[in-house]
Amino acid sequence: NGTEASEGYKRQQVACAEFPDLCAVVSKVANEKRQVLAAVSNSNILYMLGLFVDSLKSSNITNAVVVALDAKTAAWCKQRDVPYYHRELTSLTGSTDNHATSGLKFRVLHEFLSVGVSVLLSDVDVVWMRNPFGGTRAARGELGVVKTHTDETAIYGDADVEGMTDGWDDVSAYGFDFFGTNRVPTRRLVARNSGLFYLSATHEARRMVQRLAERVATEVRAVFYQIPASLFCRLSPE
Repeated sequence: NGTEASEGYKRQQVACAEFPDLCAVVSKVANEKRQVLAAVSNSNILYMLGLFVDSLKSSNITNAVVVALDAKTAAWCKQRDVPYYHRELTSLTGSTDNHATSGLKFRVLHEFLSVGVSVLLSDVDVVWMRNPFGGTRAARGELGVVKTHTDETAIYGDADVEGMTDGWDDVSAYGFDFFGTNRVPTRRLVARNSGLFYLSATHEARRMVQRLAERVATEVRAVFYQIPASLFCRLSPE
């Protein structure tokens, strides 16, 4: 129940006074582990957002929140009874294209972590076919027979950051030593994908996204790709 969940958030002494609108949403949507799936969207991609929401419903993902970057997207969500957090932000360049919008996600993630909620951040061009948090859903089997299917959780929960790489093997995913001009040692690796990753609500993860948000606010570059690979193993001390 939303009231009981809200009281639980207060007992955790999270930053609800600073982000009351966000707390009002996640107190009703987050699962018992205080986890949500969040997607950032503006009105440029409402058709894609519609497909995204349809996949959430078909996979029985009920702890999802759309971060609406403009009033039109907020109204779209409200009309369709989709949980949303209306948070208007502007990119450094003022652009509203996909790349510029993607850069705003770190400011939003900082707010989620500040209210004590772990977040699985997903781009809206992802189609969900199973529940990453585990649970049951209706699945059509052989001969069109609908059966109840149980999904295993896809989140390990043993690190502050769980992400994926665009690498195709261990060397490209985890990086390799490379000696450039004048034998200067460097490290090369394939980019980590910022379109789908999980952040646990820890102080370390919150500090990381705060740094990323500050850099995105002053630099026009994909800073997520520059995070050291070691951070994806464990940010918090043993």
